[in-house]
Amino acid sequence: MPGVLQRLLTRSGILPVLRARWREDLAAASSKLEKRIDKSFDALARDIERLRSELAQRPSSNGAAAPADVAERISRLDRDIRMLRDTMALDIEDRRRDTDRAALFQLSTVADHVQRAIAGAPIETDPSVHIVIDDLLPAGLTFVSASTGQGAWFW
Repeated sequence: MPGVLQRLLTRSGILPVLRARWREDLAAASSKLEKRIDKSFDALARDIERLRSELAQRPSSNGAAAPADVAERISRLDRDIRMLRDTMALDIEDRRRDTDRAALFQLSTVADHVQRAIAGAPIETDPSVHIVIDDLLPAGLTFVSASTGQGAWFW
């Protein structure tokens, strides 16, 4: 069937016009894309050169990092250690409870609980239409947020 349509469009003179327009559109889009890439590349090259000159101007201190960098790294490490410690404590507490995990993850039980939680959530209109779902998951399913270390996800 494509051959019939192609012959019909060629005989009517439409196909060469469509091809020419398509090539023009493709060339214009390619030109715009090349210009954007060139601008981005130029900006990156300027940034790299600026960073290179800044590094060259820094006084050498036997490879030691700047105090602000060290403080930031220590702060991040401290936060990560606190999060790991809290996660381990929650894990130990959970293991001591000796909870039946298979029962907690029963699809029908979880689905029923989630449906009831959603159905019971009131529709709020301020500042826009939304719902707040309390206790979305069954009580035995607790997740810890990796970013805050708190014992719940906020969706």
